[in-house]
Amino acid sequence: MYPEVKESVPIVLVVTGLEDQEPEMEEWWRNNEKSISDLGMNFAGHACITAVTVHEGDTEELKQRREQSYHAVCKPYRTLSPAEWD
Repeated sequence: MYPEVKESVPIVLVVTGLEDQEPEMEEWWRNNEKSISDLGMNFAGHACITAVTVHEGDTEELKQRREQSYHAVCKPYRTLSPAEWD
């Protein structure tokens, strides 16, 4: 049995599989934010990323997107105030 959460918990939405999203991965959020909000889902933050494994022969663009994704996932957690985690 899992304990019941009695207070709000900040949740960050991470959308993956966006390595081919043009012109940038964040475009997915701009196109879908209203639909998600209309469903009653509200998040403390979001990150639009690629989680692919980068290989030696991959393009520089893919390598940059992977690096950008790392920072995009970390950013919402850094911007939440400590009070939001209590």
